Order: sequence, then structure tokens, then C-alpha cells
Amino acid sequence: MRPRPDPRPPRQGASLSKQTYHPDRGDIVHLNLSPSTRHELTGPHFALVVSTVRFSKATGFAIVVPGTTKYHAEQRLAGQQLMVKLPPVAALTQEGWLYPHQIKSLDYRDRGMAFVGKLADDDFLIDVMERIRAFIDPDSTT
Repeated sequence: MRPRPDPRPPRQGASLSKQTYHPDRGDIVHLNLSPSTRHELTGPHFALVVSTVRFSKATGFAIVVPGTTKYHAEQRLAGQQLMVKLPPVAALTQEGWLYPHQIKSLDYRDRGMAFVGKLADDDFLIDVMERIRAFIDPDSTT
């Protein structure tokens, strides 16, 4: 028995995959951080991607550092400011601050992640990643 042809016209974009964007290290993205709890950032925010595109494609996840436009001076650890000022990104209209201590691994498709821009400063990316490492490195004094 042969399958009957579908009488409906094909939907526009029906031949495209559900998600064609795969986050890459250095991307600035916009996503929904909900659900979250207590002091975690929640709702729509921008973030810096620190994982590679290879990781994203293989897992469907992206490791991100959430950001906000509000500066919180009280966010300190051992006298060091936890928030890091994001360098200017053409697509962002306000200055931003990142929370390296709130690093997250998230399903980027379920969180509605969208590409906003690319970080132009590799030194800044390295600094953020070194801060993250200081939080998880057992030999760190931070």
C-alpha cells in the first residue's frame, strides 16, 4: 500500500531543521534563564557563551555566563568584585555586567537562545574563563 500524498501545501521553512544556530565560545546570546531559584538570575537575559560549538552540536547544551545591565557592588568574594563589566558589543544598547559565579550549562534550544553578537576581545574572554577556573580549581585561594 502506497502512502497518500499530503494534500496540504508545504509549510514555509519546513525543510529547515528546528534549530540552525549552534552557540560558540565568545558569542553574546539572549536567552530565558527561567526557571531559577532564590539569588539566581531569572527570566530573559543576555549571556556570554564559554563552551565551543563542537560541544553545543554534540550535546545540545551551551555553557554560559549570565549577564545583566544592573551593577551590584555587594557581589564580592574575598574582597574581589564578582561581577565583570562586559566590553562594548555593537548589538547591545546598554552596558552590561557578567556573573562568572553563576555559570550555567543549559539546553540552548529549550531556553530560546538567540545570537546577539560576537565578543571582539579575546583577552576579556580569557579573563572570564580564568575567573571561572578560580572558583572550581581546588588549589585556588579564591
